[in-house]
Amino acid sequence: MLSHHSAAVVHGIELPHAVPSRVQVIRTRSSKGGGQRNGVVHTRMVRLPPEDIECVDGLVVTSRARTVVDLARGMGFDAAVILLDAALRDPAGQGKESTECRAAIEAVIRRCGRVPGIKMARDALAFADGRAESPLETRSRLMMWRHHLPMPVLQREVFDRNGHLLARLDFAWEEEMLYGECDGQVKYGVLLAKGQTPSGAVMQEKRRANDLAALGWREIRWDDHDVRYPTVLCRRIEDALRRGIPDAA
Repeated sequence: MLSHHSAAVVHGIELPHAVPSRVQVIRTRSSKGGGQRNGVVHTRMVRLPPEDIECVDGLVVTSRARTVVDLARGMGFDAAVILLDAALRDPAGQGKESTECRAAIEAVIRRCGRVPGIKMARDALAFADGRAESPLETRSRLMMWRHHLPMPVLQREVFDRNGHLLARLDFAWEEEMLYGECDGQVKYGVLLAKGQTPSGAVMQEKRRANDLAALGWREIRWDDHDVRYPTVLCRRIEDALRRGIPDAA
């Protein structure tokens, strides 16, 4: 059956890096032959319970949850969190996490026992949050955590004075009335997909920022380039947070 990156492609799972050139498959331990690797196929010998096997479009593959766990076991922590954030994202959108998906992944981890790399998958799942809407948001959250910044609320909904939804904020520090926005290609791509022109998308963001400012919210923005310099960006966030504390103003 297809597994790992090959199964991820079939399931449509967003990956943090390129797909390897070899097709990746699993043979159950009851099959003849052993694991092998050549220029075309990477075969692993694994004993899988029936609940970790699915059929998708006529292809036998590891289940979505099993695929995510198998991949996370072989990744570094950051890549595993990016993978899990994407996997946990509610397909309906709206900045929510799929509790069903988290439960399925937790069940796979329990079934795996003490296989190599399972601690990495478990630790990454504990940090993962399906409310993150892009790899940039995940990388930003990892950066804040490593630099010991106060962790923000994700996808905080803000309503106007008439009770209408005004915005969902990528990151919100509620006590300081500060919000952070990641200006990645995904965000503007969504606006353009809805029929916005580039200039219209920018104007919509400006109107949104003005409406939030009228409610007392302060803004800090960053993009992919800024995250490459985490010390500088974290200092900017710390300074902005400090200005939101009356005694430190």
